[in-house]
Amino acid sequence: APLEGGPQKVKVENDTDLQTQALSNLWPGTGTASDPYLVQGFTLQGDDSSPAIWVCNTTLALRFLDIQVQDTREEGSPPLMVIKNVTGLELDRVHAYQEFENDSLDIEASRDVRVVNCTLGNTYISQCEGITIHNCTIGPCDGLYTVQNSDMTISDSTFDSTCVFDMYESDGIVLLNNTMLNIMCGVRLIHMGNVTCWSNAFLNCSLCNYPLSYGDDQGSFRYLVAPSNNTVNGAPLVLLRDID
Repeated sequence: APLEGGPQKVKVENDTDLQTQALSNLWPGTGTASDPYLVQGFTLQGDDSSPAIWVCNTTLALRFLDIQVQDTREEGSPPLMVIKNVTGLELDRVHAYQEFENDSLDIEASRDVRVVNCTLGNTYISQCEGITIHNCTIGPCDGLYTVQNSDMTISDSTFDSTCVFDMYESDGIVLLNNTMLNIMCGVRLIHMGNVTCWSNAFLNCSLCNYPLSYGDDQGSFRYLVAPSNNTVNGAPLVLLRDID
């Protein structure tokens, strides 16, 4: 249950709202990058009416630490956490996974967002810049969907028995030292540019690069850094191209 006297949800509409809530709830921090506002140690609840965490239209730094997110939804939506048009937010040790089909996290039109040490279900990231996913576990669930992002790093994370790992129309993507377990459709890179894939382990799945990732069509999504030091079921992953 939520901590006595603590919030059941955190909803922030803008910087002024964030400053007001930080003052009234005695959240530590000043909202700078080196001293973000800190929301720590709560159990929050998402339900059919609204997410457990909703933050939008902020530029002040905000960090969520050691948060348990309970899923009381009957329909599986909205997502348990929604981050929209936000700069400088961090989710650290946030547990937001309960059911296979639950939507855990939706990040839209945001910058410099870090998701570290988290346990998540379905995750959606779109039109963002400078997103970091590090040391997280996603799944079992439908999967990870990313669309029109730039400068994203996914590292040291485990994707466990997801249906998909789909990345569309994005540029400057780094996949580093991740473990991909039983991803039904494989890791699919579609209309991508400047992707680096290094030291990832694929178990019972592999990497699927569509032609536009190789520069076989016009447009900016045309550069794939050759995957290096990756394995599939313990054997080296070999990149083949131009096969009829």
